[in-house]
Amino acid sequence: KIKNDGGSESELANYALAKCLAGVDKEKYQPLLRMAEFVSSGKRLDLIITFNKMIIAAYNSEYEQVSIEFNNSVKLDKKEFKKWYFFSNVLKELRRKDNSLDNRLKELEKTLPNKTYQQ
Repeated sequence: KIKNDGGSESELANYALAKCLAGVDKEKYQPLLRMAEFVSSGKRLDLIITFNKMIIAAYNSEYEQVSIEFNNSVKLDKKEFKKWYFFSNVLKELRRKDNSLDNRLKELEKTLPNKTYQQ
């Protein structure tokens, strides 16, 4: 449906994330993220896009981009971000497989009061 009719900001961002996690080449899903950003119309939608961009960066071992998107997400809505961040099974699995990512995120978590990562 998204391919033929387009989609909402969140659908585009989630479709891009799904394509990334399925191993699709970056040039196939990056335009979906750019389109989602272009049509985004609110802070919550921006957070969905930014959060997905963080997971995509983590999947691609782009640690500097992970930091950028983590911080951008926190700036958008710290409370909502923390909820998604600590309950994301995809992120937990990526961390389990990648010590460098896990260490980077542990450092970033120090900016989030009252909650640390539970393995």
